[in-house]
Amino acid sequence: MIVDLHVHSRYSPDSLSRPEDIVKRAAKVGLDAVAVTDHDSIRGAIEASESSKGSKVQVIIGSEVTTNKGDIIGLFLANEVKSHDALEAISEIHAQGGLAVLPHPFRSPKLTEDVMRAIDLIETHNSREPEANDKKSVSLAERLAKPQVGGSDAHWLREVGLCRTMVAGDDLRQGLTEGRTEITVRRSFIANELVTDALGVLRRRAYVRGPALLVWGAIRRIR
Repeated sequence: MIVDLHVHSRYSPDSLSRPEDIVKRAAKVGLDAVAVTDHDSIRGAIEASESSKGSKVQVIIGSEVTTNKGDIIGLFLANEVKSHDALEAISEIHAQGGLAVLPHPFRSPKLTEDVMRAIDLIETHNSREPEANDKKSVSLAERLAKPQVGGSDAHWLREVGLCRTMVAGDDLRQGLTEGRTEITVRRSFIANELVTDALGVLRRRAYVRGPALLVWGAIRRIR
């Protein structure tokens, strides 16, 4: 199966993509499944799942949870993840039969060894990350013996499917947990991230720290 495991809809402050359009885009670019992983919300994923009826695209209910140690993605969720403590959030994900993914590990300076060991999968490839960070993420996954996955981190429809995880077998969840994956990635244009960062600042009304976030985002991508 060909999947994109990290996509945002309009239920994230920094995206305007409608959930139903994400499903259509996923079908258009040849994906078998797509995980909608909005910031601290499964609403977009639920809407996408409802709109996928009759489509060949499977929608994975997900959420990118903001925690005290950095972001944690939950996949195959049934309920919102309420805790913002990293280890508690991972426990919540597991309690509902979900998988905990560590996305873009090198964005968070607060990440700790106990959190890295508690997760199930590491996102080693991300279309919005510099190639150097992806290489470090691969090394991290190998050191921890964790299965590797990739995601586009799409905030625009045109980014959906830029990073693809090929999962062997018919059981997607089992293939992921067993690490039967291959990943291909194309980089998103830096302008895509800068514009969505600005959108997030406006929608969150984070005017004080917003400019600093935009500058840091540009430096991170360029280097």
